[in-house]
Amino acid sequence: MVRSRITALRTREAMLCAELEQADLLGRTGQWTQAELVERRVRVFDHRLLPKGVQEDPAFWVERRRMEVRCRLRDDAPVPIAMRRAEIAAPLMGAADANLIGGAAWL
Repeated sequence: MVRSRITALRTREAMLCAELEQADLLGRTGQWTQAELVERRVRVFDHRLLPKGVQEDPAFWVERRRMEVRCRLRDDAPVPIAMRRAEIAAPLMGAADANLIGGAAWL
Protein backbone atom coordinates (compact mmCIF):
# COMPACT_ATOMS: atom_id res chain seq x y z
CA MET A 1 0.00 0.00 0.00
CA VAL A 2 2.82 2.39 0.81
CA ARG A 3 4.54 1.81 -2.53
CA SER A 4 1.32 2.28 -4.48
CA ARG A 5 0.66 5.50 -2.56
CA ILE A 6 4.19 6.74 -3.29
CA THR A 7 3.66 5.97 -6.98
CA ALA A 8 0.36 7.86 -6.95
CA LEU A 9 1.98 10.86 -5.25
CA ARG A 10 4.88 10.88 -7.72
CA THR A 11 2.40 10.78 -10.60
CA ARG A 12 0.52 13.70 -9.05
CA GLU A 13 3.81 15.59 -8.56
CA ALA A 14 4.74 15.10 -12.23
CA MET A 15 1.31 16.33 -13.31
CA LEU A 16 1.55 19.43 -11.11
CA CYS A 17 5.09 20.17 -12.32
CA ALA A 18 3.97 19.93 -15.95
CA GLU A 19 1.08 22.32 -15.25
CA LEU A 20 3.38 24.78 -13.48
CA GLU A 21 5.85 24.71 -16.38
CA GLN A 22 3.07 25.76 -18.74
CA ALA A 23 1.55 28.38 -16.41
CA ASP A 24 2.30 32.08 -16.45
CA LEU A 25 3.34 34.03 -13.33
CA LEU A 26 -0.28 34.40 -12.18
CA GLY A 27 -0.82 30.66 -12.57
CA ARG A 28 2.19 30.02 -10.33
CA THR A 29 0.99 32.33 -7.57
CA GLY A 30 -1.07 30.83 -4.78
CA GLN A 31 -2.62 32.24 -1.63
CA TRP A 32 0.53 31.73 0.46
CA THR A 33 3.27 30.73 -1.97
CA GLN A 34 4.64 31.37 -5.43
CA ALA A 35 6.12 28.54 -7.44
CA GLU A 36 9.46 29.19 -9.10
CA LEU A 37 10.92 27.20 -11.96
CA VAL A 38 14.63 26.56 -11.54
CA GLU A 39 16.45 24.56 -14.18
CA ARG A 40 19.73 22.94 -13.28
CA ARG A 41 21.95 20.49 -15.03
CA VAL A 42 23.31 17.40 -13.33
CA ARG A 43 25.95 15.10 -14.74
CA VAL A 44 24.88 11.47 -14.59
CA PHE A 45 27.00 8.46 -15.47
CA ASP A 46 25.05 6.23 -17.86
CA HIS A 47 26.56 2.73 -17.79
CA ARG A 48 24.30 1.69 -20.68
CA LEU A 49 26.54 3.68 -23.04
CA LEU A 50 29.51 1.44 -22.27
CA PRO A 51 30.34 -1.38 -24.71
CA LYS A 52 28.31 -4.56 -24.11
CA GLY A 53 31.45 -6.47 -23.14
CA VAL A 54 32.20 -4.04 -20.30
CA GLN A 55 28.57 -4.02 -19.14
CA GLU A 56 28.51 -7.80 -18.88
CA ASP A 57 31.98 -8.24 -17.34
CA PRO A 58 31.48 -9.58 -13.78
CA ALA A 59 34.65 -7.77 -12.64
CA PHE A 60 32.72 -4.49 -12.76
CA TRP A 61 29.72 -5.68 -10.77
CA VAL A 62 29.28 -5.91 -7.03
CA GLU A 63 26.55 -7.76 -5.22
CA ARG A 64 24.76 -6.09 -2.34
CA ARG A 65 22.22 -7.57 0.02
CA ARG A 66 19.00 -5.77 0.65
CA MET A 67 16.43 -6.75 3.20
CA GLU A 68 12.85 -6.19 2.23
CA VAL A 69 9.98 -6.21 4.68
CA ARG A 70 6.61 -7.16 3.31
CA CYS A 71 3.51 -6.66 5.40
CA ARG A 72 0.18 -8.25 4.63
CA LEU A 73 -3.01 -8.86 6.48
CA ARG A 74 -3.34 -12.31 7.98
CA ASP A 75 -6.02 -14.46 6.45
CA ASP A 76 -7.94 -14.56 9.73
CA ALA A 77 -7.46 -10.87 10.61
CA PRO A 78 -10.33 -8.40 10.28
CA VAL A 79 -9.81 -5.40 8.00
CA PRO A 80 -8.64 -2.41 10.09
CA ILE A 81 -11.16 0.42 10.51
CA ALA A 82 -8.73 2.87 8.87
CA MET A 83 -8.72 0.77 5.70
CA ARG A 84 -12.53 0.56 5.64
CA ARG A 85 -12.75 4.35 5.96
CA ALA A 86 -10.12 5.01 3.25
CA GLU A 87 -12.73 5.76 0.58
CA ILE A 88 -14.07 8.76 2.55
CA ALA A 89 -10.63 10.15 3.43
CA ALA A 90 -8.97 13.23 1.97
CA PRO A 91 -7.39 12.59 -1.46
CA LEU A 92 -3.80 13.44 -0.47
CA MET A 93 -3.66 11.81 2.97
CA GLY A 94 -6.22 9.16 3.57
CA ALA A 95 -7.08 7.28 6.72
CA ALA A 96 -5.17 4.25 5.44
CA ASP A 97 -2.08 6.44 4.95
CA ALA A 98 -2.37 7.82 8.48
CA ASN A 99 -2.71 4.31 9.82
CA LEU A 100 0.40 3.20 7.92
CA ILE A 101 2.54 5.95 9.44
CA GLY A 102 1.21 5.40 12.93
CA GLY A 103 -1.22 8.26 13.02
CA ALA A 104 -4.40 6.27 13.52
CA ALA A 105 -5.19 8.61 16.41
CA TRP A 106 -5.74 11.39 13.85
CA LEU A 107 -8.92 9.73 12.60
